[in-house]
Amino acid sequence: MFAKPTALANMSIPTLERQKLAQQSELEIKTTTT
Repeated sequence: MFAKPTALANMSIPTLERQKLAQQSELEIKTTTT
């Protein structure tokens, strides 16, 4: 089943990191604007 997990990892991990970065940036923008 886990013959090629690197492909999914390379595709899924960056997206999660991007989502986290996006949430952090949004929080920073909210805190700076308010």
